[in-house]
Amino acid sequence: MKKFVFKEKVIALLLAIALVSVGLLLFFRSDSCAPVDPAELESADYWISQLKNADKVLMTSDEIKKYNDDAMAFFGGAPKSGYYNMFDYESWIYKEHDSDEVQEWIDQNTSYVIKEGKCGLYINGEPVSDKQAEDYLNATKVVSKNGKITPGLAIANKNSNVLDLPTTDELNTKSGIDNQLQETLVKKNDPVVVLGNNRDNDWSYIVCKDYMGWVETSNLDYFENVQEMQKYFSQDYLTVVRDYKDESTGETILLGTRFYGEDETGNENLVKGNMEFTRRRVIELAFTMLNDKYGWGGKDGLRDCSLFLRDIYSCFGLNVPRNTGLQSMCPGVKNIKEIEGYNEKEKEIRKLSAGDYLVIRGHSMMYLGETNDKHYVISLLGSYVPEEVTEDFANNIVTVYKCQVNSLDVHRANGNTWMEEVNYINNWNYPPKDDNCKNQ
Repeated sequence: MKKFVFKEKVIALLLAIALVSVGLLLFFRSDSCAPVDPAELESADYWISQLKNADKVLMTSDEIKKYNDDAMAFFGGAPKSGYYNMFDYESWIYKEHDSDEVQEWIDQNTSYVIKEGKCGLYINGEPVSDKQAEDYLNATKVVSKNGKITPGLAIANKNSNVLDLPTTDELNTKSGIDNQLQETLVKKNDPVVVLGNNRDNDWSYIVCKDYMGWVETSNLDYFENVQEMQKYFSQDYLTVVRDYKDESTGETILLGTRFYGEDETGNENLVKGNMEFTRRRVIELAFTMLNDKYGWGGKDGLRDCSLFLRDIYSCFGLNVPRNTGLQSMCPGVKNIKEIEGYNEKEKEIRKLSAGDYLVIRGHSMMYLGETNDKHYVISLLGSYVPEEVTEDFANNIVTVYKCQVNSLDVHRANGNTWMEEVNYINNWNYPPKDDNCKNQ
């Protein structure tokens, strides 16, 4: 009888342990396995709630400075590199240079659009003629004095398109709608180096922090000398942390814009200096742009995928490049291009947290997290193929042209999921704490 009672107690104990274990398992798996209302996926609060330490500072101001310095050293920071420091031109600006040297830089960029007199693009649905191409090319010749040009410094007085040619004409591919001349956008108060002006002086060829191109001259205010620029940008500043409309001018002031030498005005869209770099802040900023319209290259103050990331991270003082190619080469980015297969890629993706970024060919996005066994991202994108499509992918492309949340199980036109196509990841572990996170 005693043995029987003892056995009963042991069995009861084992059952209790099993029930507790199952309960704990369900508790810890509830976040990723319990059904989630689709509306929650479009909430910053939902993704922040999944984080263990949303307010942990990811990088100190010194680490951010190191990141920026290392990026500048890697990319070169010289003309033609695609990544520039406006404050490194003291020995070059306001001094005479051979006009042929300056024109060579301009012609190199123009050659992407017009090569050997041929354009290959379309205007109003018709091919650009050789005569039109010649006119465009002639308009790119900068004015010189006795064969010399003196580059200067300026600041953008409004958001301005940066273009490959000095024209408001929009040139597209045969089937495309994006203006192929659009390279980037300089925001209000961004510094630029002005290499020269066209004959009519209505367009200026500039170097901004991540591109070279043409902007309308009326959108620039000039500094008298280097010292004046340095004094201006050494002032304290306010950072815009949410797009808003300036009621006095009607102008949209973009997230990431800085106002130098101004005191706090009580505007909830502005903060002093840079924000503290935490995952909570990154996600909150990203979701302020949910459903925003997509704009190739920042056209007219809109954003594309890479500008979405650049502007968000700039609020923390990080100088992230403007295109996906350079974003994939930044300090701390890990190359996982050679890893093949959904499951193997997923092992790497699981090392990310909300606020990190990842890059597939031609597209960059921000990671949000995993729920219901799917990994989600937020990005500004043009199109994708829905998850449920299983064949004929190229004929099932959905055009959205907005900022949205979707899983990495959506497809590309080639049939691969975004998960399978991820080539680079950045978990903001910088300076790298281990080899696993170094740029490889």
